Amino acid sequence: MEALTATAAGSSGVSEHYYDSDSFVIAVDNCSSRCITNSMMDFVGTPERINVRVKGIGGDGAATYRGTVRWIIQDDSGATHTWLIPDTYYHKKSPYRLLSPQHWAQTRQDNDKRGTMCATYYDAVKLFWDDCKFVRTVPLDGSSNIALIRSQPAYLRFNSFCMKIADTGDASHLDERELLSLPAVQLVSDDEMTDDESVADDMENRLHPDLPDVLFDVQQHTDEFRNNNSEAPSKPTYSVVPEDEDVQYQSPQARFLALHYKHAHLSPEKMKALARRGQLPSAILKCDMPKCSASLEP
Repeated sequence: MEALTATAAGSSGVSEHYYDSDSFVIAVDNCSSRCITNSMMDFVGTPERINVRVKGIGGDGAATYRGTVRWIIQDDSGATHTWLIPDTYYHKKSPYRLLSPQHWAQTRQDNDKRGTMCATYYDAVKLFWDDCKFVRTVPLDGSSNIALIRSQPAYLRFNSFCMKIADTGDASHLDERELLSLPAVQLVSDDEMTDDESVADDMENRLHPDLPDVLFDVQQHTDEFRNNNSEAPSKPTYSVVPEDEDVQYQSPQARFLALHYKHAHLSPEKMKALARRGQLPSAILKCDMPKCSASLEP
């Protein structure tokens, strides 16, 4: 049985932040004889089943598959490159995917035999490929002292998750536009009217901002109310609205007060002038004007 050597036995998180769902960490290991993956999803095509002993990666273990993997990497300028590395081993318990620089360089087809290389510095590792046209600088991890490179950010798994959630088969599932078209939910207390009772009640045209017009039973205007001859009294008289809730909204004074609220506390003289012109109910011409507690002038 073949033996495979790899030395990146530590485990540490990459210091950089990431927000995608598909990227993964690759450890650059100069002492690894072969590249290693811990995900069957990396293989292009069907891998070959093998049994190779692996030492130094979280203890001894066995590599069970071998094939060509696809790793997508960004260089220092942000350009994306696809690395196809044949004869890569699959080891399920490996803490990282491992990049063996010598194995990687041996699989490249550069014009210069040394066109793919790895340079190790005190604080980073630099990877060169394609006749040294491209470079990726990989800082050493602060806690493990290992060069850890992250693959290109991607969102395929996240998009698949969203599609799976959307395709639940639930008949009650609504898209955003349908949800926005739904009427807003209104809470109705015991003292308020229900939605069915107030469907035909236009709040903007109410006589009183907090009361439906049905309580006032306002009569329709007729031609007999449209006279413009009488003048408003110079000293109007006032009346008190009954405190009995069962009758207070049926009185002429309550109707007058409701119109007074609706028209932004318009003075009684102007309200009666509008009533004589037929623009307000004529019933307010014959009632005693109630006092408005919210305005200085009744």
